[in-house]
Amino acid sequence: MLAYELSREAILEAIAEGYSVACMLADLAQPAEQTRPHLLALGPFELVDLALFLDRYYFPQHNELCRQQAELARRVLNGDELPAGSMASVEADLEALYRECWGVKTEAEVEAEPGSGPGWQ
Repeated sequence: MLAYELSREAILEAIAEGYSVACMLADLAQPAEQTRPHLLALGPFELVDLALFLDRYYFPQHNELCRQQAELARRVLNGDELPAGSMASVEADLEALYRECWGVKTEAEVEAEPGSGPGWQ
């Protein structure tokens, strides 16, 4: 779904205007096979193409980094001591993925832009 903001109204508007894709994960393997489920997507071609791209290239990397982050957090909650910088390393990798895929800037990058200091509007 592509909505201009994360609100109920914007989401309903995006659905009504056809800016959404219905998706389902289907396991097309034989019972004894171990395969990754395939994404079936229905909707406008451009959005289906985007959904398939995200499923194949973005979400596997994103989900793996989030699993690593969750595992480190679980270890901390269990009282384990983490190697120095391990959580920061995973967070940096996740931030780099966001920058690469979505053009999201870090706080330091935003602050370093001309005209972005205190008092600028």
